[in-house]
Amino acid sequence: LCLVLQEMVTAKILFEDDFEKQELGKEPKGWKYDPAAEVKDKDYVDKDPTNPNNKVFAHYGGYSAGDGMVFTDFVAEWDWMYTTDENHSIGFRVNDAGHHYQLSRRGGGVDWKIYMYNGAWNEIVSQAFPTKLTLWYSVQLIAKGPEFTVKVKEKTDATLFADMKPTLKVKDDTYKKGMFQTSYYGPIDNVIIAEKEADILGVEPVG
Repeated sequence: LCLVLQEMVTAKILFEDDFEKQELGKEPKGWKYDPAAEVKDKDYVDKDPTNPNNKVFAHYGGYSAGDGMVFTDFVAEWDWMYTTDENHSIGFRVNDAGHHYQLSRRGGGVDWKIYMYNGAWNEIVSQAFPTKLTLWYSVQLIAKGPEFTVKVKEKTDATLFADMKPTLKVKDDTYKKGMFQTSYYGPIDNVIIAEKEADILGVEPVG
């Protein structure tokens, strides 16, 4: 019991943003733009395509959470929509534009992949998980040492990530730490990054 309580006290939320306090049509505060990123768009907070009363971050290029905050081991959760039948990607453990990992939902709406980029794209894992356009999904990414675990579900699915089987799971020890960064194209919403999965369970990032 003492060990459990100690873990609860020391665990914490590292970053979160639901974009509701951000200004429509403006770049989101708390996100650092990288002009060297693969997609060089300077983009903005927009209205949710499915709910005009909700704000999201859309049409994005390379923006790092927490003004460029560096994460080592972390759990990230966010809502993600695919509005076009193209690749949609999020970077993690991003050191710079030439050194990072990328989680990618591929064009065609079926394959999900993780790449290690070191000047060339190295696919390290791939798995089929069909998705639909203009439907919100919730994604969890756990980076713990060299092990990366991704889980995906429709946002309306009340199943806890802790009770789900991984969509992707792989080990790679090329990069030990780095930024969490948008790539293309979104939108995303309800981003939360914590030290441990249990930290997020009490927050329920649903806007």
